[in-house]
Amino acid sequence: MISRLTGLLAKRRSDEDRRFGASIPEGERVYAIGDIHGRADLLADLLAQLKADAAGYGGHITFVGMGDYIDRGRESMQVVELLCSALPANWGKVFLRGNHEQAMLDFLDDPRRNEWLAWGGLEALASYNIQPFGARGIRDTHALAAELNHTLRDTKHNDFYNSTVLSYVCGGYAFVHAGVRPRMPLDKQLPSDLLFIREDFLGRPHGLPYRVVFGHTILPDVLLADDRIGLDTGAFQSGMLSAVALEGEDVRVLQTQKP
Repeated sequence: MISRLTGLLAKRRSDEDRRFGASIPEGERVYAIGDIHGRADLLADLLAQLKADAAGYGGHITFVGMGDYIDRGRESMQVVELLCSALPANWGKVFLRGNHEQAMLDFLDDPRRNEWLAWGGLEALASYNIQPFGARGIRDTHALAAELNHTLRDTKHNDFYNSTVLSYVCGGYAFVHAGVRPRMPLDKQLPSDLLFIREDFLGRPHGLPYRVVFGHTILPDVLLADDRIGLDTGAFQSGMLSAVALEGEDVRVLQTQKP
């Protein structure tokens, strides 16, 4: 899968004839972090790097989470707790919604929509100390949803999930979870594309007047292309969680080290 998508990106770069001089407004810095997927250990490491990197900076900092904070790894609850409590109070904070957060919210709204459980929701439930299995297998989904709703209210994590957004723009950069539908203005994009799109975005120029920062699709390393930056380096399986620091026209990569 990764090799096929890397090939698509290589083809797109060879066909691309436009360059974007994207920049962040003067006096601002943005830290954007890729898909965490329940790896609180890696998040704590990378947050420490970001805080050290920000030491002495006098401008305004915005932290952007690219979505998919939960599932697959074993520490979804701990990841959200860190994001709610461990970021400096004077930083701006933007948390994009990923397809995994959307699947969880869909499950809470209608427990018959239970594909979330197969996407890593079982691990997420366990991180909230909710036992997903009973004597006869997976417990009744309505009971699981009710218990999760109660726990999210107690932890106030429901506020976090409900505050997530589908896109964010800063200067010449647009931040979305999965990508964009090519040639479609950002304000006309379908939520399903912002949350799920892959090949139709990766395999061609997108034509929007932004450098698009995205996650969702696992890549061997951070993708730095003229019109896009890809940040999902498969932290839950690779052990490498990645972020970029954007300031003016400069881009710097910060990462945890692979084990």
